[in-house]
Amino acid sequence: MSYDAKSIRILRDDEIRNTIPFELIGSVAADYGVSPSCVRKAWEAAHIVGVDFEHYVQRYLKGDKSIDKIPEFERTYFELMKAEVNRARR
Repeated sequence: MSYDAKSIRILRDDEIRNTIPFELIGSVAADYGVSPSCVRKAWEAAHIVGVDFEHYVQRYLKGDKSIDKIPEFERTYFELMKAEVNRARR
């Protein structure tokens, strides 16, 4: 595959936020005053389970309890957070 000037595309801010995980994670953490590592684990859990990351933002950060819990997401998030804590204790 060859690259030329047409291959280069400048992303808009919203595209960066939605396509580059570390930008999204940092932005969400700053917006809601939450630890970036917690948001990163939520993003990972959403990716593993196959749910939209926006579910975490709406239900847990914005507190919209009308959005149903997804037990598999919660279990995965809990396990990732537990592994992070155990890793930090070593």
